[in-house]
Amino acid sequence: MRTKNHPASILVVTMMIMGIILVSALSISLVSIQERKASMGANKSNQAYQIADTGIEMVMDDIVRGNKGQVSDLTGCQSDGLIHGTDYTVELKDADENKIACNSATDIAEVVHIKSVGTASGQAQRSIEAAVAGCGNDIIKDSITYGTVRGADGKCWLDRNLGASQIATTFDDTAAYGWLFQWGRDADGHQEINSGTVAVTSDSDDPGIDSFILNTSDWRDPQNDDLWQDLEGTNNPCPSGFRLPTESEWVALVAADNITDYTTAFDSSLKLTAPGFRDRGTGDIHDPDEGGFYWSSTVFGVDTEFLEFKSNYANTGVREKRANGLSVRCIKD
Repeated sequence: MRTKNHPASILVVTMMIMGIILVSALSISLVSIQERKASMGANKSNQAYQIADTGIEMVMDDIVRGNKGQVSDLTGCQSDGLIHGTDYTVELKDADENKIACNSATDIAEVVHIKSVGTASGQAQRSIEAAVAGCGNDIIKDSITYGTVRGADGKCWLDRNLGASQIATTFDDTAAYGWLFQWGRDADGHQEINSGTVAVTSDSDDPGIDSFILNTSDWRDPQNDDLWQDLEGTNNPCPSGFRLPTESEWVALVAADNITDYTTAFDSSLKLTAPGFRDRGTGDIHDPDEGGFYWSSTVFGVDTEFLEFKSNYANTGVREKRANGLSVRCIKD
């Protein structure tokens, strides 16, 4: 028997096959669109994260190396108390996680954490939090353990004078006085306040003695201006990674901490003390408990500039003969 053709049946089968193909194609397209959206969302999220990270880097650098005294000095601070950059905002926080408005009169040293929120394409947002870069770990130098402190100037300093056994509790805390150095000499024993004296100058960078050298000008003849310059300066008495501050760095610290006398010097971020100084002519200690005298690395002619403060004033840029014995507070390079 011959079988008859059924065009209608063939058409139905064809339509079914085409429907299956169309559904499959639509499904594949839908999956592709969803994957593309997910990919775009991930890209925007990554972009937002990168933008937030940029905010962290920019503000952290401004805090640590920007030489700023108060948070209101930070770049990008606006009236809402946040720091604004290109597509990011940064919030400042203290040690208790309380918000610090950047337009307030708050010392930069109070900032412990920062939170940055980045926005990509006006929609996706990511946030990052970070601790403000610390100064570093405790350091042992000449059998003394020193801590570090972030100064109001944003720089990292030792938490006490060289030779001090503790952080100061008062401006006249003798345990926090430390040693009195002749400018340019290493910690060879002469800096001890009860070291012996000798009236013989040295013609080399290492006198080879532990005595305080008496002289009207300098312990070294001829003079050497490079003894306490930078990290690699000859006879740098500071721990590794630290050096003597320049005069301009003392000026910045004094301004940031508003140091006007020995009371405000102690109240400052560095808790400076008033050990007095050792006289270059006699070896006697002058002005103990009455004045602080701190060397800088900045030379001026045959003299060197230093920070001085007493009960009713504070001065920077003062110049003194290098044979005198003054305090040393080190700064991180």
